[in-house]
Amino acid sequence: MAKNLAIAIGVNYYDYLQPLNYAKRDAMLIRCSFSLMIPLILRLNQPVPTVVICCESCASGLKLNRNLDLAE
Repeated sequence: MAKNLAIAIGVNYYDYLQPLNYAKRDAMLIRCSFSLMIPLILRLNQPVPTVVICCESCASGLKLNRNLDLAE
């Protein structure tokens, strides 16, 4: 079976941009949405996705790669 992976990145604070208000919250809502869909996914006999949430400092390049390695 194929492996499904969902990545939600929520960064509210960037070095040279105005802060965002909802990026981190939206990433967390994506994870909740996938959790609610698991019964339907299983009923359709599809692989359940691994959901990786990266917020703020964990969304930097090296840390994101490490999080993806852990998801495998």
